[in-house]
Amino acid sequence: MTRQLIRRMNRILISNDCIHTDLRERQEMILLLFFILQGRDRSNMAEFRVLSVVHIMLVQSGQVLLLRRCNTGHMDGYYGFPGGKLDGGETLHMAAIREAREETGVRINPAHLHMLGTMHIKTADAERIDFFFRAEEWSGEVSNMEPDKCDELGWFDLNKLPDNTLPFMTKALDAFGRGEWFMESGWD
Repeated sequence: MTRQLIRRMNRILISNDCIHTDLRERQEMILLLFFILQGRDRSNMAEFRVLSVVHIMLVQSGQVLLLRRCNTGHMDGYYGFPGGKLDGGETLHMAAIREAREETGVRINPAHLHMLGTMHIKTADAERIDFFFRAEEWSGEVSNMEPDKCDELGWFDLNKLPDNTLPFMTKALDAFGRGEWFMESGWD
């Protein structure tokens, strides 16, 4: 039932009727779907808090920038996109631009940042909703701005990511390639 609802929501959201739906409406639809799938009543939303994370795919000549995690205590040794948690009082775009700057030193013009999709993730001890963005234009030179959390960054072919890429990121790339923009991970 859950997968059927997700497929239905994806069809609705990419149909001609929803192409012009703005980002705020799409986010509201995602949250509504999330609560429907969880069997929660919207009147109880204050009881539940969800962490939100942004990920930024910096793409250049068919390659994507990945950072290898270290000293974080979670999935160290795995590659992932630049990204991080939302701070209070900022939009998703603002958070993505901030995280890209903090981790890689690049400056992204908001007009060059495009939302790819959303993933509802369940881990052993938490749930979160991750938002994925893509940028192909930026200013500044890419560099490792957080060597205490990242021991390597590199450019990798979009179709051949390292085996030690965070599994949910590989899943997200596959889904985006199929035109899906909402998916789940960790619920199996």
